[in-house]
Amino acid sequence: MAVNRKLGRPTDQRLAILRNQTTDLILHNQIETTEARAKEVKSIVDSIIALAIKEKDNFEEVDVKVVKAKLDSKGNKVTEKVTSKNGKEYLKVVKEETTEKRQKDMPSRLNARKKIMTKINKVKDSVNSERVRNYIEKNKLKNGEMAVVINEYKEVTCSGVWFGIDVNKGIYEYVNDVGEKLVSGELTSTCVEFKENDNTLLCGINIGKTFINIQKSLGNLCDLEWAIIDNELVLLQLRSITKQVKINLNNKTSNGNLITGLGVSPGVYEGKLVYLKDFKNVNNFVEGSILLAEKTDVRWMNILEKVGGLVTEKGSLLCHAAIIARELNVPCITKINNLDFEKLKSATEVKINGEEGTIEIWK
Repeated sequence: MAVNRKLGRPTDQRLAILRNQTTDLILHNQIETTEARAKEVKSIVDSIIALAIKEKDNFEEVDVKVVKAKLDSKGNKVTEKVTSKNGKEYLKVVKEETTEKRQKDMPSRLNARKKIMTKINKVKDSVNSERVRNYIEKNKLKNGEMAVVINEYKEVTCSGVWFGIDVNKGIYEYVNDVGEKLVSGELTSTCVEFKENDNTLLCGINIGKTFINIQKSLGNLCDLEWAIIDNELVLLQLRSITKQVKINLNNKTSNGNLITGLGVSPGVYEGKLVYLKDFKNVNNFVEGSILLAEKTDVRWMNILEKVGGLVTEKGSLLCHAAIIARELNVPCITKINNLDFEKLKSATEVKINGEEGTIEIWK
């Protein structure tokens, strides 16, 4: 099988497409493309991962001479009195030359490290993208730097999000897999409403009580991303709630022209409903309309800033669509079942209620 198929493009264009899509996959964890391109991108990314694994232990230990402070038996630095040129005495730290073992990359490992660092730097430099700069300027934020944290991968028992409703109450939502599959809506999640005195356990742990204690300690309502790894609760990310909302988990069943889902950003809005299959169809969207999409991610931002309301088939309390909708103060409903979503595709005018999680079809 050829390493690079032509994909109906000249060589330079083909390589540019594959390079950009590989970068997007590393940046966003997912991309939407054709099957042929997906196979090529998968091959490239797989080779990067395989290279990292192959070269993990490809180094040798060498003796290196180093000069460092001499220490006494208690671990304190040894000093001696010396006299300066002008006759003043002062204490000087005694130095000694020792030999230490250091890791030295073999040539192929060093080359692999350089290739991987190139990818990491692209992620780090994404903070300078036009979209990020526009966001910082619009919200009058301070310019910052991107930090890239690399951790050892561990299998999770389950992972999820916590959303504080008030200081003694919140909702956690989880899947028995990695958190990305929850946030993206790839897997159906379980929602649990938790109050301070509840004794609900997950994997033998009262995680809700821990989350409430964190909120009390910080004095803020929080949204948290977490996982259970090796029977321990691990906190992955914490943010203050950008906008306090009422979450209604007891949605009624859809009936006729009344569709129900999970309301994740409050507000009532009525208007034209526009279905977009992907973020590239921005020219088909009229500002102020209600966007209907399977799901959203950062690539949809140019469209999301123009919506009057937002409805997605997949998502959760802390999915991308929910967070952005609350920040933009527009109603948002997610978790629409497949049959209702197909019905909404043919609708043209609707009224949505982000608190109740309802969509009323008018036309």
